[in-house]
Amino acid sequence: MSSTSSKNPLLRFDFIGLCLVIFLTYCNTTVFYSLYVYLRSIGIAQEWRGFLIGASALATIGCFLAFSHKLNRRNAAASAYLGVALLLACGVFYLFARDLGSLFAVRLLSGVGVYLLSASCMTLLVAVIPAERSGQAFSLYSVAYLLPYSIVPAVFDALAGLLPSIAHGYAIMAMPLVLAVIVIRRVRRPPRTGWVSAKCAPTRPSRRSPFCCASTRSTS
Repeated sequence: MSSTSSKNPLLRFDFIGLCLVIFLTYCNTTVFYSLYVYLRSIGIAQEWRGFLIGASALATIGCFLAFSHKLNRRNAAASAYLGVALLLACGVFYLFARDLGSLFAVRLLSGVGVYLLSASCMTLLVAVIPAERSGQAFSLYSVAYLLPYSIVPAVFDALAGLLPSIAHGYAIMAMPLVLAVIVIRRVRRPPRTGWVSAKCAPTRPSRRSPFCCASTRSTS
C-alpha cells in the first residue's frame, strides 16, 4: 500500500487546487450568515426574510436534482466557469438589489452558481483521486467545505466595521473566485491517474484494440 501511495500521491496541484475552489465556493455561502440582519437593515419585511435566505439553497438543491445527470468531465470546466461568473455577478448585484424582487432573483442566481461550481469541482475531483486514497481524499474535501463555516463568520464580523455596508462585504468575498478559473484551466486536462483502475488504464494503443480493457476482455 505504501509503494502504491507513493506512486499515486494525493496532494498534487489538481487535488489541492480543487479543494481551494470548494473552500472559496462555500466561503460565498457562509458569508450570508448575516443576511437576516442585512435584510432587516434595508427594510425587507420580516415575513420575507427567511424566504429570501432559503431561496439560494433551494435553487442549489433543485439544480442538483434536475441537472446533475448531464454533468460530466467534458462539460465540467465550462459549467464551473459559468458558476464563477454567476457568483461574481451576484456579489456585485447585492450592492444594488434592495427590493424583494431583485433580491429574490439574486438569491436564485447565487444558488445556481453554487451548484455549477461545486458540482463541477466534484466531477473533476473524482477523476484525479487515486482509488486507493479515496477515503483520505473525501475527508480532506469535507474539511475544505466545512472550514468556511468555522472561520468566515468570525473574520467577517471582525472586518465588517471597516466596510461601507454588509453588501460590500458580499461583493468583496466573491472576488477571490477569480482564482477558480486558473485552477479549472489547469485540471481540465485528462488525468494520468484516478478512478480508472490500473488494469483498465490506457496503454500503448494497438491497431486492433486501442484500449487496454478491450484487449483484456478478448484474451480472458
